[in-house]
Amino acid sequence: MTFIDILNTIFEFALVGTLVWGIFNEHRLIAFERKIKAFFRRRAFKVIKTDRTAWN
Repeated sequence: MTFIDILNTIFEFALVGTLVWGIFNEHRLIAFERKIKAFFRRRAFKVIKTDRTAWN
C-alpha cells in the first residue's frame, strides 16, 4: 500500500465512525452543523466599520 492508500483508508474509517456517531447522537450533530453554518454566515456578512468623519 502506498501512503495515499493509507491516508484514504484512515479517512474512510473516520468517515464511517463519524456516521455511526451521528446516528446515535443526532441532536449533537445538528447543533454542530448549526454552529458551522453560523460561523460561515458571520464571515460572509461581516460588517466593515467605516470612519464617518471621512464623509463629512
